[in-house]
Amino acid sequence: MLGFVVRILLLGAGIIAGWLIPRDDAGFAVVEFVIVLVFFALASVAILYVPKLWARWKERK
Repeated sequence: MLGFVVRILLLGAGIIAGWLIPRDDAGFAVVEFVIVLVFFALASVAILYVPKLWARWKERK
């Protein structure tokens, strides 16, 4: 399961890094890794805070 999540993150990061620099550039892997770290941080924040925000939103209804 974790391998599947990592593969999806790397796929998205590879697409975005491909927009920024060419694939044959030496820094492509570094840029891709930084983008994966940003994706991971955003996903972690979403996993932590979305349930709380969702519960608060449902209370207002």
